[in-house]
Amino acid sequence: MLNNKKELIHFFKEFVDLLDQENLWYVVEAGTLLGTIREGKMIEWDDDIDVLVSIETYKFLKQKYPKNFLDMDIKGYPFIIAKWVPDVNNYLNSPIAIDLFPIIPTTQERINKYTKFSNVFRFANQMMNKGSKYKSFSWQLRLLKIVLWPWQWTTKKITFNEVVQILEEKDYPEMTLMVDNPNSKIENQKSPLTIWNREKKIFEYYEVFVPKDYHQILTKRYGSNYMIPNKSVNSFEHINAISTKIRKN
Repeated sequence: MLNNKKELIHFFKEFVDLLDQENLWYVVEAGTLLGTIREGKMIEWDDDIDVLVSIETYKFLKQKYPKNFLDMDIKGYPFIIAKWVPDVNNYLNSPIAIDLFPIIPTTQERINKYTKFSNVFRFANQMMNKGSKYKSFSWQLRLLKIVLWPWQWTTKKITFNEVVQILEEKDYPEMTLMVDNPNSKIENQKSPLTIWNREKKIFEYYEVFVPKDYHQILTKRYGSNYMIPNKSVNSFEHINAISTKIRKN
């Protein structure tokens, strides 16, 4: 994937231009945010782009740009989050993809409902069932696949629309939540009023939006020394839009 980094950076530039032209809300997230703040570019050993989007942005992109919008409605794609790709009909042959994490105003009660065991079970099942194209199984997932095998045809998959219905609290939200699978560590809980504050920073040769409270976000995720590079021994390399392998740096 590192050989495709220039292509990915250019692909993201086109995506940012589209979001700006359509006046759609987004901010960069995770390693993309870290690279933007610390270096003004992609981290040397990173090979993907992470973006937070509003539900409105998510729905707009899905409706208007179906050729580029990869989600659970595409056969074989198992994840709850969506990806922006060059061509949904070729996503297994290209590692170029942008992860789209919708953020939803919610409450702790709704989060508890979303992360209950039955939803974790359903998500694990759809990741590993016969129709899934996801192949990057850890030994834990392989073991879980054996345990779940007798029930894999009896469990209805959890859909993105269902996730929104479970989580969204428009009237009296306590926090905002970055939507991921129900087994993920709950992160990015922020005041519903402050999450929307953003500003532009340089990323590579263009500007992108970042959350104004990026220092707090990066400190929580990477520690107080996040401005000092700390290259990990192992990282993941994307084989295509959904599968990864361990890469030794």
